[in-house]
Amino acid sequence: MNVFALCLSGVLLAPAAGSAQLDKYPSPGADAPGDPLYTNSASSFQEGLRDTVWFGGDDGHGVAVLDGVWDWDDIPPGGDPHEGWTSVDRTDNSRAYFGWVNEDSFSVHGDPVVPVFTGSSGQIWCGIHQDEADARDFPTGMGYQDLMRQSALSPGIPIDPSSEAIDLELRYFNDTEWGYDFTHVYIRSYDDNDLLLGEHLIDSFTSTIGSHLNPAQYDGHVPPGTLSSSATRFRLEFRVFSDASWSDEDGLNDSILGAFAADDITIDTGTTLAEYDFESGPQGWTFARREPVGRHMGIVAEETYLDWFTQIGPQGDCRLAGNALELIDEEGSPYNIPGHPPGHGEWAISGKIPRVGYDPETWPETYVFFNEFVHVTGWWDGSGVYYRIARRVYPYTTPQNPEPHWGPFLSGSFQMAGLDSCRSVAKRLYDAADCDSLQIAIEVYCWCEDLVPPDSCLIPGDSHGSPLIDNVRVAFIGESGSSVDDQNDGDEAPWLSVTPNPSTQSVRLIYRVNRPDRVRLGIYDAAGRRVRVLLSEVAAPGAGSVVWDGRDDRGVQVDAGIYFGRLELRNTILSQRTVVLR
Repeated sequence: MNVFALCLSGVLLAPAAGSAQLDKYPSPGADAPGDPLYTNSASSFQEGLRDTVWFGGDDGHGVAVLDGVWDWDDIPPGGDPHEGWTSVDRTDNSRAYFGWVNEDSFSVHGDPVVPVFTGSSGQIWCGIHQDEADARDFPTGMGYQDLMRQSALSPGIPIDPSSEAIDLELRYFNDTEWGYDFTHVYIRSYDDNDLLLGEHLIDSFTSTIGSHLNPAQYDGHVPPGTLSSSATRFRLEFRVFSDASWSDEDGLNDSILGAFAADDITIDTGTTLAEYDFESGPQGWTFARREPVGRHMGIVAEETYLDWFTQIGPQGDCRLAGNALELIDEEGSPYNIPGHPPGHGEWAISGKIPRVGYDPETWPETYVFFNEFVHVTGWWDGSGVYYRIARRVYPYTTPQNPEPHWGPFLSGSFQMAGLDSCRSVAKRLYDAADCDSLQIAIEVYCWCEDLVPPDSCLIPGDSHGSPLIDNVRVAFIGESGSSVDDQNDGDEAPWLSVTPNPSTQSVRLIYRVNRPDRVRLGIYDAAGRRVRVLLSEVAAPGAGSVVWDGRDDRGVQVDAGIYFGRLELRNTILSQRTVVLR
């Protein structure tokens, strides 16, 4: 289905059929036209900018400030060393999306398709239903997500691995992006104490194979002597893996039926016959999300990365200075200069960047500038590491999810450098003008185990400590003649206070503006979601106040917790924390 979104449109365009293999992961040095603009010195690019305002740094509440910069230096006592940046382990699926299903499993979620095999009363299925897809803004609805990590595991089956073979039959369908998203079929062997001895990959399914109306038939064979000689039992596993893009989550691959389904599974060792028709339930199968890889965002000191550069070789005009942001595993990496664990998928997300007051007609362009050290070349150098820049905006709406909320992160091409390289980057953030706030993210991935051929990924995660990011700023660039002069004119700068604090009932927000200005005053929760709009008008210079009665926009009393009063002017955003007690 199509979506309408405030602030965002036309960012990611699906290439022509058959082009995904060519364009998705460009070769070293390749770049999508205009996305992003790399320069040897971002300052040479900035000389040609028109009127520009800069945001970065941290106001102490995770909001970027005017003329600030994220440099991760000079953190005040008790301050956030990450300057409002947070990280997300994208390999940490929120729950198990594999499970036993029947027709009722789909009708209750409003799914447009009921992908149950003809004549079947039950099966196992991996996918995301329509109602969750709508809530998560999937452009194509029901299907599967990026970074899918799901497992379906059979009960244990006895075997004599030296003399018995395993013959496998099943009917199935697979509906994933060709060449990048897979359902892997494994045999996992165990000893008498149920200790895992090893796993054997039988086969992998990718692309669209079969359907619920016309299922594919699979026959597999594992000869004697394949499993460990100490094995006394084994389990069959289906493992669904997807990479960082081209799924229903970003709308670039439309999986109509979900990722995978199987039924009528027969496993025969010659002495043991196990049959699973799933007519009345899962028959002992278990379903789980795979273990996440972990988060590794941190701050690296200048003396540490300079030592790495000494080992790597001269870096020329490297503009990193002081602390820098890293996303590598310093403690667990096997390399002298630390890198990434295989399967790593992590987003480092900036604090909120206020956009109110810079209307899209006057300030139509948004850029992010930063300095970096990078040695990420995908699997061409055997590391399997690459990264990209993303951004999201607020507010964002779709017909299925009409309440204003933060939109999904949208990204451009993966970026790589063929050699160790210090460089300055200027990247335009398209469709990031007509919104109240935005955030940027650095997405880092290490695909080896599931994606690239084993003989191509010889040094998985060895990125020489990169990417290292420093001196990050976001610029709103105006048309000729735009200006933010006199933003603090008047006898006194704008201010905001909240009293009493903490409060058990109502609070009064007292504010002052120093010139005629558009004023928006509201309450937000600790996650940055709007709770209540208290005032939205053009105000004369001077002081004013508004009482908040502790209720949201629907009139419902809010829970106890931390909230923020937020005053938004044309060129200023102020916030004050308040604690609600119950």
